[in-house]
Amino acid sequence: MTHRAPSDRHLTSEGLEYYLAAGVPAVVKIDGTPAAYLVVEPGPRRLRLRTPLDRNFLPDVSAYRHLSAAVVHWNDVAWCEIQVEGAAAREAYPVLCSIADRIQLEGLPFDTAVLGALAAFKDVLAHRERLSFEEEIGLFGELLIVGHLLAQLSPTDVMAAWRGPDGEEHDFDIGDADIEIKSTISEERTHWIGDADQLEPTAGRSLWLMSIQVTAAGAGGLSLADLVSKISSHLSGDPAAEAFERKLALMRWRADEALLYPRKYRLRSEPAVFAVDDDFPALTRRRLTNAGVNLSHVRQFKYALNLDGLIPFPAAPDLLKNVSIA
Repeated sequence: MTHRAPSDRHLTSEGLEYYLAAGVPAVVKIDGTPAAYLVVEPGPRRLRLRTPLDRNFLPDVSAYRHLSAAVVHWNDVAWCEIQVEGAAAREAYPVLCSIADRIQLEGLPFDTAVLGALAAFKDVLAHRERLSFEEEIGLFGELLIVGHLLAQLSPTDVMAAWRGPDGEEHDFDIGDADIEIKSTISEERTHWIGDADQLEPTAGRSLWLMSIQVTAAGAGGLSLADLVSKISSHLSGDPAAEAFERKLALMRWRADEALLYPRKYRLRSEPAVFAVDDDFPALTRRRLTNAGVNLSHVRQFKYALNLDGLIPFPAAPDLLKNVSIA
């Protein structure tokens, strides 16, 4: 059965996940001329892009382990086909979208379109190490707050306040307050705490935890790459731009790998801010030691903190109010 891609030409990453999870092969038509079809085969995790045979040239893709090109016969017509399979299929999906755009929107022949797209996306199929999904969501949350603060403070002050990339205990340092940002894509407001001192306030300073819930979005959301681009544009020409690039590098973000992060997100709920005080449900080194727990042999410390049902602090700092994805 042939399905039609949405009006923005290509399946969203969520739409692709739907077809991969369906368990049966699907053919999705991509609107435009010449005809183009995305073939999704969930079993072997294989994606194929087919367009009519335009000339007897196939691109040489032998350097790419998970990629192949061929001429196939389908519905009594000869087609050019580019195929990606295995673990690389999901991450390489934007490559196929780019090839289709080059053929349909730019009028390029199949072989030229493929080689041009591969040149732009070479790092995707080379399996360069990308951020883990958890790291992607975590950086997305921190950048959301960076962008929010830039609307209220000078770029220099915001970069000075963003301390997480520099290995500090807490993500942001604003005035006499420290702020820990926790982001999740879960339906529950559950966050992983991975350090015994992460939720321990510094003497003489208040500590706030901002809980951010995101969910997958379509055209109305922002990707991690979108957020980076948005902030970079805001900082264009400002001396703070260099500090921003340095901090991104410390978080293992590379501009030439932006296409590895096509997923778009929107807020699932309004971000909630909690005062991390003696009543806050945290496990810390101080609390455990005071309770008589011997931590001298503990080498790893990680626990899940579910904040559902906990009432956010009404007098949270004004700088943390009205956070949105715009």
